[in-house]
Amino acid sequence: MKKLLLILIIITFISCTSSNNQGWPFIEQKEFIDNCILSYNNNSNGQGNAEEYCECALEKTISEYPTPDDALKMDMEFMLKMAEECQ
Repeated sequence: MKKLLLILIIITFISCTSSNNQGWPFIEQKEFIDNCILSYNNNSNGQGNAEEYCECALEKTISEYPTPDDALKMDMEFMLKMAEECQ
């Protein structure tokens, strides 16, 4: 359940960011990480390493979706796989 909540927060963040389709600008990467860490910490009860998890999630997201606009096409299968691989 916590993974799903984290994934939904990440989707919400991605859908709220828009770029010039020039990859993932540093500011959007930082916002992704910051929001992911906040969400992770709020839902993990102190379990795990938020920074490590979120860096992995960002890396996998960028690898699959080269721009934030592309990430709007992210499906649940990818999100669940990413959450499991980054755990």
